[in-house]
Amino acid sequence: MKVSLDQSVPQIGAPEVWKAGYDGTGVKVAVLDTGVDTGHPDLAGKIADAQSFVPDETVQDGNGHGTHVADTIVGSGAASDGKYKGVAPGAQLLVGKVLDDTGSGQESWIISGMEWAANSGAKIVSMSLGGTASGPSDVMSQTVDELSAATGTLFAIAAGNTGPSGKTIGTPGIADSALTVGAVDKSDNLASFSSRGPRTGDYAVKPEITAPGVSITAARAAGTSMGTPVNDYYTTASGTSMATPHVAGAAALVAEAHPDWTGQQIKADLASTAKTMTDATPFEQGDGRVDAVRAVEQGVFATPTLSFGKFDDGDNDVVTKDITYTNTTDHAVELTVASSLTDLALGSGTVTVPANGTATVPVGVDPSGRPRAATPVTSPRPPTVSGSPRASASRRHRRRTT
Repeated sequence: MKVSLDQSVPQIGAPEVWKAGYDGTGVKVAVLDTGVDTGHPDLAGKIADAQSFVPDETVQDGNGHGTHVADTIVGSGAASDGKYKGVAPGAQLLVGKVLDDTGSGQESWIISGMEWAANSGAKIVSMSLGGTASGPSDVMSQTVDELSAATGTLFAIAAGNTGPSGKTIGTPGIADSALTVGAVDKSDNLASFSSRGPRTGDYAVKPEITAPGVSITAARAAGTSMGTPVNDYYTTASGTSMATPHVAGAAALVAEAHPDWTGQQIKADLASTAKTMTDATPFEQGDGRVDAVRAVEQGVFATPTLSFGKFDDGDNDVVTKDITYTNTTDHAVELTVASSLTDLALGSGTVTVPANGTATVPVGVDPSGRPRAATPVTSPRPPTVSGSPRASASRRHRRRTT
């Protein structure tokens, strides 16, 4: 099954959001990649700032990957009479070149790019890159978490292209705060190459969301042959690299509609409103395929994933965690809460979320298998962010195209 921007953008509902008056105007989205073709017609007038973190290379894209990704987010479709328009064509683009013209880069370049983007006013940072994860956290993912907490920026990061095996999510997509993106085709079937969870080391749920990423036609950088060229201005490529900018663009639409929302609220909203597929597990699809219309309109969302990890033989203590429901509307909402998991106990069957407020529902898991009710918790516990020295590293990370 093949799909191009003229199909994948409607697939996630973006044109309906445009009709409602939101196209990403006023929102800055940073793309950390191989740079962009600054002369491409689709990106004319879109670039608010650009910087290269690759020694001896300018932001000009000599690979083609970054141009394709950027066009999927903000492209005007000028070179195709509007046919290949991006998800958020009104958004402003910040270009950080962190991968060289061969498509790879050092962690130090990428970390510098993340710091620059988050401190340059980017509400969304799109990263279609990554490397093999050796555990649940590392310097790259810790940097994502630290910057997310400090600046309120949302990092949308590709899950990777090493599916269909499990525990294949790459770094920095393993970061707790990242909105990690898998790929589907035009029929919303999970792409075989899309990396799956759980997260290596602690069995946390990843990815949180999916988006179209199979045979996506978008901008081609001049003089490059990445993907399968269609003409001088467009090329077709597949990967979670192609799915990630669809989510980043949808996040820009939400950010324009709800300018006071934090990055983590946008993440929770996008995941909570995604279209869940019955034939894919949470470790494959997270909450499902991004739905821009629901994400902009719904106004009520919940904790996107709740990970209890892995239990070993002999574990008998009940583990309780909270689902936090957020209501950004001006009226209270009563929700019915249910679970299809027999070994999971909910603290309540209903919850009333006050106007412009939050409410929590405790969720308990008993590894012994004995039925027990979850103990109500009166207030949510704030998240913690772990930090570590950022040692320079030479391990190289690559773009996420298959």
